[in-house]
Amino acid sequence: MRRNWRLRGLGYLYTQHKVILAATPPEHPTVGQNAVVIRNVHPESEMRNDCNLFTIWVRVRGPEIMAGSAQAVEAANEESCYWKFNFELQVEGRYGVDAKGLIWNGGVEHTDKMKCEFEKGKLPIEILDEYPLHAGFQ
Repeated sequence: MRRNWRLRGLGYLYTQHKVILAATPPEHPTVGQNAVVIRNVHPESEMRNDCNLFTIWVRVRGPEIMAGSAQAVEAANEESCYWKFNFELQVEGRYGVDAKGLIWNGGVEHTDKMKCEFEKGKLPIEILDEYPLHAGFQ
């Protein structure tokens, strides 16, 4: 059986935390300030104000490359929290956006009594039809 390593960790997020990440590139990118917005689009998500527990790495690649951590944005009213990666374009062109979840609750202090839980999650592959792994803008 051939494994799809690009999906590593996504099954765990899907089954244990009800997380499906969808990154939205800038609608009308211009030279200057732009942003990638990342939301949890899982229909049964209970994540409303826990975005600060999840570290997401974002890369914008094209004629120039920018990368860093997306910042958690607190929920307003009934809306769920989300993440935002701000970047400044110097050169117009075709760009791709990559976002990857890195750490869940990484700020918790480690003790010898803590043990990692390991459980395989199952992400339905059909979800990629609606939420592809890669996106871009021009």
